[in-house]
Amino acid sequence: MSEIVFILGAGASADAGAPVMNNFWDYAWNIYTHMKEEDNDYQYFRTCFKAIYAIDEFQAKSFLDSRNLETVFCALEMGKQLGRFGRLSSSEIEESITSLYRVIARTLEDSVLLHLPTMDDSQIEAPEHLNVFSKTIGRNLNRVSIITFNYDTALEYSLHKNGIKYDYCFESKTTDNSILPIYKLHGSLNWRTSRDGKLIDALNFSSESDVLVSYRPDNGGRFRKKKINFSRLLFTSSSDQKYVNYPLIIPPTWNKASYPIISNVWKNAAEELQNAQTLVFVGYSFPVTDTFFHYLLAIGLTGITRLKNIFIVDPNDQSALRYKSLAGSLTSNRVGHISLKFRDFTRSHILKEVFSS
Repeated sequence: MSEIVFILGAGASADAGAPVMNNFWDYAWNIYTHMKEEDNDYQYFRTCFKAIYAIDEFQAKSFLDSRNLETVFCALEMGKQLGRFGRLSSSEIEESITSLYRVIARTLEDSVLLHLPTMDDSQIEAPEHLNVFSKTIGRNLNRVSIITFNYDTALEYSLHKNGIKYDYCFESKTTDNSILPIYKLHGSLNWRTSRDGKLIDALNFSSESDVLVSYRPDNGGRFRKKKINFSRLLFTSSSDQKYVNYPLIIPPTWNKASYPIISNVWKNAAEELQNAQTLVFVGYSFPVTDTFFHYLLAIGLTGITRLKNIFIVDPNDQSALRYKSLAGSLTSNRVGHISLKFRDFTRSHILKEVFSS
């Protein structure tokens, strides 16, 4: 088991260009308003915004923040369970949830962009701070694991470009110290499940030409851009009919029991927490709605291993305060707040100190 566990929240991906929960729909709306009707994703965006308008109609009798992705995802999941969601029919609720997968994938993939400084496609660069982070991780592979809540695959691309092997631990934790364990608690844009719901699989970067596509080149600029586009492999009809044609994306909400297919991922993540000596939370806000992770964290920290350090890396002081409100007395006094964004943290001496603590 790893002595150092990094827990990456939305703030870690935000520095690569991804939206966070409370501004996701601003990003999505910007894409939608510049989209032509013949775009393959146009109808899916339209369906999602129709669902958001339905949430807005609730405002007279209850408060739901329709600007927040988490709220919309949770409300639709609850509506599916109850068979009602404002004026939407049961079939429209199902359609909205399916559309949400497409909208999440398109919005994230259009936001997290890679730079191509030359005309040579082999020189495509991951975001600089992720490269620095990956190289640091690579020098300490036998000591580290990563738990992340993020759907995007920018981190994996950076690891791939730096020659670092990783394992999602769908079954059990890898015992190979040259492979980095990554636990994606909410699924991923490159994960898919079999139609019978019994198998889980991950697409990778083995063939970059299939995954990376040109996107909005800078007119007259020095850089061209590429985006990671697993959607074109998942959402298009495939000769492999064994798997569904949409990614495994799990709501950051209460209803995770409906996704037993990745229960091993959660179990393995809990074991990592149980054996960790140092926890580093990066860009994670400890949302009150994510009770699942609160319990996972509480159960994971019941191990016999002595937890030495807890670092909260976030420019917002509230994240550290929320952790302390959740933590017991044995861990709350070990919390150190680092008021930096992820990209600044990777460039600072503090990252190196984490490995020497």
